[in-house]
Amino acid sequence: MFGLFRKTKAVKVRGVSDSRKYGVAARSLKELTRKACQYLRVPVSGAQLCLSSDGTLVTEEGFGSLPEHCELVLLSQGQSWKGGRQVEEGQVGRRRGSSCHRGI
Repeated sequence: MFGLFRKTKAVKVRGVSDSRKYGVAARSLKELTRKACQYLRVPVSGAQLCLSSDGTLVTEEGFGSLPEHCELVLLSQGQSWKGGRQVEEGQVGRRRGSSCHRGI
């Protein structure tokens, strides 16, 4: 119910291996993830969004603090992003190989 009163957030979303960006507006991270998955034809299950600049994973709590029109990368299950480049699947979760932090 409270999600109905949230302000719509407009961001740019791209895929890990796709340089095209899509403008997406949503009131919650769940809605944004669903819409991004539709645009990029990625399964919703296991999908996550992170900041393009440094790979920080976006959480529902941090969604409201995202700046307008910031660039996010949609990660499908097993993918990771490290500030401007893809991290190999085998490196996900390794301290050195992944800079995706919780906090935004």
